[in-house]
Amino acid sequence: MQVGYQVVCRIRITSISKCTLGCKSGVHKSWFISDFNNKEEVFQIIPPFLRHNASIIELTTFSKSDIQQFAGNH
Repeated sequence: MQVGYQVVCRIRITSISKCTLGCKSGVHKSWFISDFNNKEEVFQIIPPFLRHNASIIELTTFSKSDIQQFAGNH
Protein backbone atom coordinates (compact mmCIF):
# COMPACT_ATOMS: atom_id res chain seq x y z
CA MET A 1 0.00 0.00 0.00
CA GLN A 2 2.90 2.35 0.69
CA VAL A 3 4.03 2.24 -2.95
CA GLY A 4 0.49 2.91 -4.18
CA TYR A 5 0.24 5.88 -1.85
CA GLN A 6 3.61 7.20 -3.09
CA VAL A 7 2.43 6.93 -6.69
CA VAL A 8 -0.80 8.78 -5.99
CA CYS A 9 1.15 11.53 -4.22
CA ARG A 10 3.81 11.86 -6.93
CA ILE A 11 1.43 12.09 -9.88
CA ARG A 12 0.30 15.69 -9.74
CA ILE A 13 -1.87 15.97 -12.80
CA THR A 14 -5.45 17.17 -13.01
CA SER A 15 -6.36 15.08 -16.06
CA ILE A 16 -6.46 11.87 -14.04
CA SER A 17 -10.14 11.36 -13.44
CA LYS A 18 -10.02 8.19 -11.40
CA CYS A 19 -7.54 6.14 -9.42
CA THR A 20 -8.67 2.67 -8.42
CA LEU A 21 -6.78 0.45 -5.98
CA GLY A 22 -7.25 -3.30 -5.62
CA CYS A 23 -5.80 -3.62 -2.12
CA LYS A 24 -9.00 -4.81 -0.43
CA SER A 25 -9.04 -7.79 -2.80
CA GLY A 26 -5.39 -8.57 -2.18
CA VAL A 27 -4.30 -7.15 -5.55
CA HIS A 28 -1.79 -4.46 -4.69
CA LYS A 29 -2.01 -2.54 -7.94
CA SER A 30 -3.52 0.76 -8.93
CA TRP A 31 -5.33 1.73 -12.09
CA PHE A 32 -5.49 5.30 -13.34
CA ILE A 33 -8.14 6.17 -15.88
CA SER A 34 -7.62 9.29 -17.96
CA ASP A 35 -7.60 10.71 -21.47
CA PHE A 36 -4.31 11.14 -23.31
CA ASN A 37 -3.37 11.66 -26.93
CA ASN A 38 -0.76 8.89 -27.03
CA LYS A 39 1.26 6.46 -24.89
CA GLU A 40 4.24 8.79 -24.73
CA GLU A 41 2.14 11.36 -22.85
CA VAL A 42 1.15 8.69 -20.35
CA PHE A 43 4.74 7.61 -19.69
CA GLN A 44 5.65 11.22 -18.90
CA ILE A 45 3.44 11.22 -15.80
CA ILE A 46 4.49 7.79 -14.53
CA PRO A 47 7.28 8.12 -11.96
CA PRO A 48 10.55 6.83 -13.46
CA PHE A 49 10.94 4.10 -10.83
CA LEU A 50 7.63 2.51 -11.98
CA ARG A 51 7.88 2.86 -15.77
CA HIS A 52 9.48 -0.56 -16.31
CA ASN A 53 6.44 -2.26 -14.70
CA ALA A 54 3.74 0.01 -16.12
CA SER A 55 1.11 -1.24 -18.53
CA ILE A 56 -0.78 1.21 -20.68
CA ILE A 57 -4.07 -0.12 -21.99
CA GLU A 58 -6.36 1.74 -24.35
CA LEU A 59 -9.94 1.37 -23.15
CA THR A 60 -12.93 1.51 -25.46
CA THR A 61 -16.57 1.96 -24.54
CA PHE A 62 -18.96 0.11 -26.79
CA SER A 63 -22.62 0.92 -27.22
CA LYS A 64 -25.31 -1.75 -27.19
CA SER A 65 -25.57 -1.54 -30.98
CA ASP A 66 -21.77 -1.93 -31.31
CA ILE A 67 -21.94 -5.13 -29.28
CA GLN A 68 -24.92 -6.44 -31.26
CA GLN A 69 -23.11 -5.70 -34.51
CA PHE A 70 -19.96 -7.42 -33.26
CA ALA A 71 -21.94 -10.47 -32.14
CA GLY A 72 -23.67 -10.63 -35.52
CA ASN A 73 -20.33 -10.70 -37.38
CA HIS A 74 -19.03 -13.74 -35.46
